[in-house]
Amino acid sequence: MPISRNGKTYFTNAQYRIARAYSALEYARAAKYSLVKDGNCYHLQEHDSMIFTLDGKWFWNSRGYRGGALEFMQFYEGQTLPEAVNMLASGRFCGAPPSPPAQSQSEEKKPFELPEKAPSFKRLFSYLLKTRKLDSEIVQRLVEEHRIYESVRRYPAPGTGEVREVHNVVFVGFDSRGQPRSAYQRGTNTHALTPFKRDVAGSDKRYAFCCAGRSGVTAVSVFEASIDAISHATLAKISGGDWRDRDRVALGGVAPPALIHYLQERPQVRQIQLCLDSDGPGIAAAEKMKAELLKAGYAEVVFCPPPTGKDWNDYLVEFRQILEQGDAKELSAALP
Repeated sequence: MPISRNGKTYFTNAQYRIARAYSALEYARAAKYSLVKDGNCYHLQEHDSMIFTLDGKWFWNSRGYRGGALEFMQFYEGQTLPEAVNMLASGRFCGAPPSPPAQSQSEEKKPFELPEKAPSFKRLFSYLLKTRKLDSEIVQRLVEEHRIYESVRRYPAPGTGEVREVHNVVFVGFDSRGQPRSAYQRGTNTHALTPFKRDVAGSDKRYAFCCAGRSGVTAVSVFEASIDAISHATLAKISGGDWRDRDRVALGGVAPPALIHYLQERPQVRQIQLCLDSDGPGIAAAEKMKAELLKAGYAEVVFCPPPTGKDWNDYLVEFRQILEQGDAKELSAALP
């Protein structure tokens, strides 16, 4: 990978033209992504809204992203433009596309397997405590409960073969027997323009990440993302409340299957707080969930978006900043 005198990675116009013409479908196949045939196109196994067409285009409908191989590598994998261009132009993924998979969707589905655990969790603690401003005691407890950990993936660098490492925070969802059934990875690189975010292949989305309260709690708060759930618990602790007086579950988006499954397994839960993001999709999903839950007989259902910011981590970071300045009276009134 060419490096300029000032230490920055660069690419030539010729390299960019090669990379620009590269098919997203061909790249996804060569990179061993799990693809499912869907009519005359394919979708990613873990994200059925991510579409690859036979003419090489890529669409992530739920996020509004589109493009070719370059955009897929940047928006989904978190690579920089120079990294993506150099990887494609190196010829590592060139060649005729493999034949379309002949297996059925059920045959293609990979068994769920947690990513390799890193020898230490220093990046996890640095990212969650310093960048995301989460409470150290809560994070430590989640680590001890194996609900979060730091993963490591090793791969040879294009051209040099030098072994590199990628580290992510993994958020794990368990079934009622304590077996991991789903996992979501979040990159710890705070300098990436588009952070790495991905469900682990084979995850069963019915099993949500849970920042668990005490045994037998009767209340649950529901979030889109795991970090928002932990942020809400952190805010409860800051306010002097008992952060373990409820469960906090993360849906991994705005779809309700994980909440439905959670409630089916915990009939004692009657109080439901919908803490989805304060944006169009989050508000619309919360309103729909609330109507369905009330119809199902849950009388205590409230929509509780963050007082400021898009999500509860935005609000926590803002609160921490104001707290450091010594004046958090306005925000403290809205703490959970």
